[in-house]
Amino acid sequence: MSFLKYSYAWLVFTNYLVLSYSESYYSIIAPGVIKSYRKYTVAVALHEANQPATIKISIEGLSAVEEVTVQPYETKNVHFNISKLERANYYLIAEGISGISFYNSSVLNCEPDAGPHIYIQTDRAIYKPGEVINFRVVIIDENTKPFKTSEPIEVEILDSNGNRINLFSNIVLANGIFEGKCHISKYPPLGEWSIKVTIKGHSSKALKTISIQMYELPKFAVYIEGEREVTIADGIVKAKVYGKYPFDRYVEGNLTVQLKSIRSPDALMEMKFNTTNIVEVEFKIDKLSERINTVFITAELQEKNTGVIHKGLHEVTLHRERYRISVDSDSIEFQNGRPYRLKAKVSHWNGSLVQDRTTPVRMHYHSEIYKAFLDDKGEALFQFEHHGFVYHEFYFNNSKLVFYPIDSFNNVFEGNKDSILRLKLQTNSMKVGVPFDIAVRSTADIPYLFYAIVSHGNIIKMEYVGVSPKQTSYVLRIKPTIEMIPRAMLYIFYIKDGIFHYQETILRFDKEFENKVSLDAPKICQPGESVELSMKAQPNARVCILAVDKRILHLNSNYDLSINNIWNNLASDRTYLPIPATQYPGMVSGVVTLTNANYYFLSVKSHTDKKECLGIEDDWVRNFNPRDSIPEKDFRRKFPKTWIFQCYEIEKENTLLTFDIPDTITTWHITAFSMHENTGFGTLRRPVNILSSKPFFILLDLPHSAKMGELISIPITVVNNHNQSVEASIVMTQGEEYFVAGPEQNNQTFQKTILVPANGVDMVEFILVAEKFGDITIRVVARNALSSDALVTKLYVEPEGIQQQGNEALYISSAKNDSKQASLVFPITGNIISNSEYIALSVGGDTLVPTLEHLQNLVRLPTGSGEQNMVNFAPSILILDYLTASQLDAKTKELMERTKRFLEIGYQQQLSYRHKSGGFSMFGEGKETEPSTWLTAYTIRFFIKAKKYFPIRNDLIDSGMEFLANKQLPRGDFPFTGQLSQPAGQSIYGFTSFVLLAFFEDQSYVVKYRNTIQKALDFLAANISKVKKIYDLSIVAHLLQKAEHPSFQEIWQKIQAQQQQKHYRKWWSGKVASWQKDVEITSYVLMTQLATNRTSLSDDQPILKWLISRRNEMGGFASTHDTVLGLQALVKFSEKYSNMHDVNMKILYTAKSSESQILDKNTLSVDPTMALVLQTQDQF
Repeated sequence: MSFLKYSYAWLVFTNYLVLSYSESYYSIIAPGVIKSYRKYTVAVALHEANQPATIKISIEGLSAVEEVTVQPYETKNVHFNISKLERANYYLIAEGISGISFYNSSVLNCEPDAGPHIYIQTDRAIYKPGEVINFRVVIIDENTKPFKTSEPIEVEILDSNGNRINLFSNIVLANGIFEGKCHISKYPPLGEWSIKVTIKGHSSKALKTISIQMYELPKFAVYIEGEREVTIADGIVKAKVYGKYPFDRYVEGNLTVQLKSIRSPDALMEMKFNTTNIVEVEFKIDKLSERINTVFITAELQEKNTGVIHKGLHEVTLHRERYRISVDSDSIEFQNGRPYRLKAKVSHWNGSLVQDRTTPVRMHYHSEIYKAFLDDKGEALFQFEHHGFVYHEFYFNNSKLVFYPIDSFNNVFEGNKDSILRLKLQTNSMKVGVPFDIAVRSTADIPYLFYAIVSHGNIIKMEYVGVSPKQTSYVLRIKPTIEMIPRAMLYIFYIKDGIFHYQETILRFDKEFENKVSLDAPKICQPGESVELSMKAQPNARVCILAVDKRILHLNSNYDLSINNIWNNLASDRTYLPIPATQYPGMVSGVVTLTNANYYFLSVKSHTDKKECLGIEDDWVRNFNPRDSIPEKDFRRKFPKTWIFQCYEIEKENTLLTFDIPDTITTWHITAFSMHENTGFGTLRRPVNILSSKPFFILLDLPHSAKMGELISIPITVVNNHNQSVEASIVMTQGEEYFVAGPEQNNQTFQKTILVPANGVDMVEFILVAEKFGDITIRVVARNALSSDALVTKLYVEPEGIQQQGNEALYISSAKNDSKQASLVFPITGNIISNSEYIALSVGGDTLVPTLEHLQNLVRLPTGSGEQNMVNFAPSILILDYLTASQLDAKTKELMERTKRFLEIGYQQQLSYRHKSGGFSMFGEGKETEPSTWLTAYTIRFFIKAKKYFPIRNDLIDSGMEFLANKQLPRGDFPFTGQLSQPAGQSIYGFTSFVLLAFFEDQSYVVKYRNTIQKALDFLAANISKVKKIYDLSIVAHLLQKAEHPSFQEIWQKIQAQQQQKHYRKWWSGKVASWQKDVEITSYVLMTQLATNRTSLSDDQPILKWLISRRNEMGGFASTHDTVLGLQALVKFSEKYSNMHDVNMKILYTAKSSESQILDKNTLSVDPTMALVLQTQDQF
C-alpha cells in the first residue's frame, strides 16, 4: 500500500521582526474578494503587545486609506464603501505606523459585476392575447434587505422580436418592490416575451421570459405518490395514482400506468385500470437489468366523459445496497491531536432510522475489524487506534461506505499536536435570532480567542473572547442575524508562542428567513361568498400575496419567485482566497490573513506524488489522464433558464410529451414573500424543491459578451458531492485558436489542478484574451479519479466600434456552355477595428432565394401599426405565389407551410386595425376616428390575393370595397383620408389609380363596381395631360394596362422618355432623391412592362439588375412599401422567366484582399436540387 505524500513547510513573514517590538503580534483578516457596490470590511486585531498600535490599511488600486488604533487583545473593523470597480489589480496593504512596525500585503480577487440580486415575479407563465401581465420586481441586497439606490431603475417589456412594448422608467421601490402591469393586444406577435430590469450605472440586470400563446387550461391534474428511493432487494416499486379536479374531486376515467427507463422509450411494464379515485400499483423490479439505476412511473388518465387526457411523471432511484451509511465529520473526536473515535450512521434511503440492534456495523481499518451496534439514533460508535493516511471501510449487511482518511487534509502535521483546535456545533439546527453554542476544544491551553463570522463575501462580526487560565475548552454562544443566512463561516484563532493557531467551520442555517408571514383562510366557501384572509406579518412589512387558479400551476409553474434560487444566490455570494493553497488560515472562510506570527502553508502543487484510493480499480487510477477525451454526448450543452417552459398548439386529442432533464443544475419553487426594512425578505411557507445534480460537476459563469482584445475572466466553480476529497483537473480547450492565454497564464496550457474537499466547493479562474470576434465555442472538461463532467457553451465576442454593413448584388444569366466573368469591389475605408472586417458570398438559383432564406427575418411576426404590419403580411402572399409557380416539391412544401403560418398571424393582426365601416387605419378603431383610404385599398388588395392560401372572410373584403366605393367623389377621384406614418407621396391621379388597383384584383369586383371603376377611369383620361410626375405616371400606367385603357400608350411613352441607364442597368427616378421611391417607381414599371408581353428578357433584365442592386442582405429593400412592391416585381419576373428545373451552373470565385492576397478560392454548384438553397461562404 502506498500513501499520498505531502510536502509542507513553515511560512515565516520576515518583515515583522523589529527588535524593539519582537513581543508584539498583530493579525489582519479581510475578504479575499473585493466587489463593486459592496462594503469591504477589514478586521484589525492586536494580540500580545507591550503598548497600543496604530495600523494603516489601504487598498492599492483605489483611493482608500484608513488608520485605526487598537489596544492589546482588542479588535476593530475598518470599513470601505466600494463603488464601481474596473477589471484591474487590487492589493490589500497593512502597515504599522506606531506601537508596532511592519509592512504586509496580499493580492485581492475582484468582482466588478457584483451588485444587488434582482428577481421578477409574474402572475402566470403563459398569457393569451388580450390579457394583462401583472408583475413585481423585487430587488434585495446581499443581506436580503430591500435594496436602496439613487441610480435610476427601468423596466422594459420586450416582445418576441425584441421590440420594446412598454417602458417603466425611474421606478420607485416600496420596500424593495415595484408593481406594474402591461396590457397585451388582441393580436400580438406570439412567442417568448421578456421583462428586463436594469439599474443604470450598475452591471446588475435581470431578465424573465414569459410566453404569449393560444392555450387551454388543463381540466385536472394527475398525481403519482410513492417512494423516490427504493432498494432492489425490496423487489417492488409501489405508488398511488389518481387524477383530481381543481375543485377537489377525483377524476373518473381510463388510467394507464407504465414503468419506464431512460435507456429505452418502450415501457418496461404496463397496467390499465378503470378508476374513480385512487389506484395503488406495484411493479416488480427484481429482474431489471443492473444497468438501470433510475425508473419513471408514468400515468396517462383519459377522462370518461370528454376523452381529455392528462399525464403525470414520478422518478424513482434504485439502489443495490439496502442502507445508506454516512459519517459526519463533526462526530470525529481527537485525543492528543489524533483521531480516535467516530460515529457511523445507518439509515434507510428514505431517511428513516434503522431499528436493527442485533446486526453489528463493521469497520475495516488498517487490517483490523471493529464492530459496534446501532443505538436509538441509528449510530454506531467506534474507537480505534489511528494509523495515518488509511481509508475507513464500513459494512452493514450488503451496504458499504469507503470514508476518506481522516487526517488527509485535517491533521497533516502530527508533530504540532498542541496546535489542534476542534469546533463542535452543539445544536442540530440553526435559525436566525435563536442563539446557538459552538464548543471550542484544544489539546493545549487556550489563552484567549478571536473569532470572525464571514458571510455574503464580507466580515459580519469580529470579537475578542477572554478565556480563564488553563482551559482547554470554551463554549462560544452566537446569536445569528439576517446577515449570516443561509451560510456563514466561523473563523477562530489566537497566537501563542509566536504560532498562529486557528480553526474554521461552516455554519449552515435552516432554510428559513427572519421575516415571517402567514395566512389563514376558510377551507371551504361558496361562489360569491365573502371570505376573510387572516394574515400574520411583521409591522411595517410589505406583503405580496399571489392567488391564481390552481390549473395555472398545472400548466406551467414558472411564474412565481424561485425561493431556492434566491437561497442559492445568497449562499454563492461568497469570498474566496486569491492564494492557491489547501492549508492556509482563512481558506475555508475565504479571507486573507496578514500576521507576523508563524503558520502552516500547504500549496496546491505540493501533493503530486503517488496516491492510492481504496474502492477504485488500480489500473483505472494509474491510467487516469485529465486530457483523455470525453464522448461528445456526455458534454452538457443545453442551459435553459427554466426546465419546463414550453407551450403547445394542440392539433389532436392525444399528444405525447417527453421531457429531458436539462443540462442546467438548478431548482424551481413556489412561494409567497414579504419584505421588511430590517428583517429583509421572508416567505409564506417552505418551498417544494426539484433538484437536478451530479456527484461531481462544474458551473461556468460567462459574461453576456466580451470585447475583442480585452481580458476575459472565466470563473469555473467545481462542486464535489463525493464523501471524499478529490484532486480535479480542469481543462479548457480552444476553439480554432479563438483564444490565447492572458498575461497571467504565461501562454501555458489551459489546465489547472485543484483539490476539492469532500462535499465541498472550490473554484478556478482562467484569464483569456479574445483574438477574433463572433460566437466562439468554450469547452471545459473536469475530471478526477471518481467521476467527470464536461460542458460546451458559446461566448459572443464583439469588435470595438460600431458595425457597418454593405451589400452588393450581381445577377448572372448565362446560356448553356457559356461562361461569364464579373468582379465586385468592396472599398473598406475609415477607422476600422483590426480583423473585424469580413465578406460573405451567397449564391442562389433565383432572385427570390435570398428572401426565402431569410424569410423569418424579412417576414417578421407582425407588430406596430396597420401600415407597418403590411410589410410583414403582404410579402408572405408574394412568396407563396412564387413558391406555387416554382413547383420544386420537397423544398417548396416546407417553405409554403412555414410561410402560411406567418400569413395567418399577419391576417389576424391586420384585423385589429379594422373599423366597423370596413376601412382600416394606422392603429384601429377607438384610437383613430377615420379610416385611411390608402391603407384600406392596400389591405383589401392583399386580402384578395391571400384568399387562395387562407380562408379570408368574404364579408371583410366586401365591406372594405364598399367603404372605398362610398368614398369616391362626384368627379370620379378618391380622397386621401386618415393618417400614415409615411405619406404615400402621390398626387390625386396617382392616388386614384392606387385605390382602383384593389377593384381590379378580382374580376368579380370589376363586374360589381363597373360604374365606380368607369367613373374613375374617365376622370384619369380627362386629366391625362396633367399627370407629369414619374411616381404618378408609373402607378397610372400600371392601372391603365390592367384596364386595357386606350390612354395607356400615351402614359407609357412619357415613362420611357424618363428612363435612366448605367452599367447595363435601367431605372426611373423622381426629382426628389429617394431610393425608396425609386424602387417603387421602377417596380411599377417592370410589372407593367412584364404584363404587356411585348418585351424580351434582354429588355427586362436591365431593370431587374437595378432592383437587385438596391436590395439589402436579407432579401428585402430599405423600407416598408418599397419592399412589398420590389418583391412583387421580382416575383412577376421569376414567374415569366425563371426555370429552375433546367438551371445548372458552376460558380468559381476567388476572394482577394486589397493587397491581392488570396483569402479564399472555391467552386459553388447550382442545379435543380440546390436552386432554392442560398449557398453561403462566410467570413473570408
